[in-house]
Amino acid sequence: MKFSMVGLSVIAMSIATLPAVGQVKREFVHERDLETGMLWQKQPAWAGEGLLGFYANDSAGPVIFSIDREGRKDEFLFTLKDAAKIRIYSVARSQKGEVALAGSAYTTDLRGATFVARIAPGFERQTVIRTWPYCPAVVALGEDGVLWAVGNLKNEDGTADVITGHLLRRYDPAGKMLSSKQIAIRDFQGAGDDATYLRASRDRVGWLTGPEYIEFALDGSETGRYPVPGATSYRDVAGLAMADDGNVVISCDRRDKYELLQLDREKGVWVRLVLPHSPPPWTVLGFDGTTLVGSTGNGRLSRFASK
Repeated sequence: MKFSMVGLSVIAMSIATLPAVGQVKREFVHERDLETGMLWQKQPAWAGEGLLGFYANDSAGPVIFSIDREGRKDEFLFTLKDAAKIRIYSVARSQKGEVALAGSAYTTDLRGATFVARIAPGFERQTVIRTWPYCPAVVALGEDGVLWAVGNLKNEDGTADVITGHLLRRYDPAGKMLSSKQIAIRDFQGAGDDATYLRASRDRVGWLTGPEYIEFALDGSETGRYPVPGATSYRDVAGLAMADDGNVVISCDRRDKYELLQLDREKGVWVRLVLPHSPPPWTVLGFDGTTLVGSTGNGRLSRFASK
């Protein structure tokens, strides 16, 4: 399939040993459950003040949805000029309500392009940035308005990867690329578009690759690496939640052994986290302030307040 310009409106390692188990630094108590009335096709994320996800993918108009703390739902039809088929790979939202997404689009004659997009709060205005031959798979929005993306780089005709799966790029609010850097990661394996997790908090961005969790300062510099115990593949992790106060919780699903792990920053290790009313495979979706939000995937959200 040949890739060329679609009618997009363009606006412009060192490897540590596996950590030992430390002491739990924070505990959570069950606050309440919330029925969303939705069975999502792809795992959403709690971002800003609500759940953010999408459905009707691989269509001329995928739907981006948001569900707030009280269960109120808002939806937005995402379309692009001349695009007959749009595939969204990842969505993210900032604390200010701006939405970012990564995807690809195709015309009826199978011309295509990859892109990242920014959607203003209230879904009132969108800016689309063509990125081909860069193929962003996951996105995040930093507190400073910078859009982060991780993906792979292909050759111009799309027949081969030049860089597979771990090229980090950052774009300013006007769409200008600020940096492009290949990130060396441990035990990387080629994966689908939903295999890794990129999240942003007030002062950092975190990337869960599977075997590792990597943190970056908002200027793009790497600040820390934390190997995930027992994880050897992207298939061994199932979710990432980052709080503005630095708390990080991940979901692991390793060969029928499911558990939650919390980062003990003082010791630089992961600790097991046991939550009440969270039967496996309960998966973390994000933090609402210091409240941990997750789900078993059946449309019910569970909230756990930090003690």
